[in-house]
Amino acid sequence: MSFINRLAQVTPSQGTPIGNDSLFLKQAIVLSGTGAATNILPGTGAFVPAITKGKLRWKVYAPPNSGVSPALSVFRVVLTDGLNQWAEIESSTTEILMPSTGGSSALSGLAPSGSIPNIVDRTKEFEIDFSASYAYVYSTMTGTSPIMVLDIEIAGTV
Repeated sequence: MSFINRLAQVTPSQGTPIGNDSLFLKQAIVLSGTGAATNILPGTGAFVPAITKGKLRWKVYAPPNSGVSPALSVFRVVLTDGLNQWAEIESSTTEILMPSTGGSSALSGLAPSGSIPNIVDRTKEFEIDFSASYAYVYSTMTGTSPIMVLDIEIAGTV
């Protein structure tokens, strides 16, 4: 479930964001198991140019057959230049994500039973005092054999 309406198109930002999907977009990251996971943006190299402000959007969803009671208990994004760190988003509450089944979702009447995944879609503005070259995404899940999928996008400027 990729981003259809991109962040730079749907929300005003602080200037024109740098448009390089190989650096600022990561989609379909599979999160599985209950251990802590770390993902890094960009996958290789660094943000060029480094960013100081913009918006961060992340979406996580539980696909069908995603385990028993999958929940994202920790989600944190840290922008860094290698010396300073700034926690962009930190979640200390557990969000239960379970695929909808017949009648359990307000949207269940729109598609066949069990076909609508629950989605958490968040956008956060940021402005930092240093130039960030990397974004570290930390996550931990709970549940029995949980599986979730993460999409993350940064619309940043210098």
